[in-house]
Amino acid sequence: MLTKKVHRAKELERAYADGELVVREGDMSREMFVIQAGKVVISKRVGERELELAVLSKGDFFGEMSVLESLPRDANARALGETRLLVISAGGLLVRMRRDPTFAFEMLHRLSGRVRTLNHRLVELLESQGGPRAGVMLYSPDQGEAPPSVQLTRPARAGHSPPPVAGPQTDSVADELGVMDDDSGAPDDASEDAGPEPTDPAAAEGPPVRRS
Repeated sequence: MLTKKVHRAKELERAYADGELVVREGDMSREMFVIQAGKVVISKRVGERELELAVLSKGDFFGEMSVLESLPRDANARALGETRLLVISAGGLLVRMRRDPTFAFEMLHRLSGRVRTLNHRLVELLESQGGPRAGVMLYSPDQGEAPPSVQLTRPARAGHSPPPVAGPQTDSVADELGVMDDDSGAPDDASEDAGPEPTDPAAAEGPPVRRS
């Protein structure tokens, strides 16, 4: 368990009262936290509102983004009830990862789970806003033209055709293959410009005449 592995690192432990702010969005810091007891509410300021993103409990960690990327805090963290946190500096995290690879693996496992959860939430959000289909615009400056459209679709129901996908449309795979076969031969324009095909002289004269 992540709590036990971090505890052996003998990092600094801090206690927080109910409602006390642990980290503030926008602040600079190079520390991450592992919850030893209690809970922590993660929230983010959006306009005039503060949206609750998650409630973390014993064994969970937060603040790793500021440690790994040296960026300002991306969200607020507030204690929910009496809470004890283990504080790990950037140097302490690096030492622990080098000494205990299983600790690093556990962190990666939890981070992977968070990314997967965010992906599911993103799909649900797009589908709820776009109905049966929600379009996501993907763009790269190297393309130079209008960005392509990628559609997220629900499975087609019985008796309903699936929605068209973005991009050029063709009647069927067989038709597309037929076009490719036609292109592999001589162009149609070349045969029209060449005039009528030559006939066999022998065939033009007709059958031979038998003489008595």
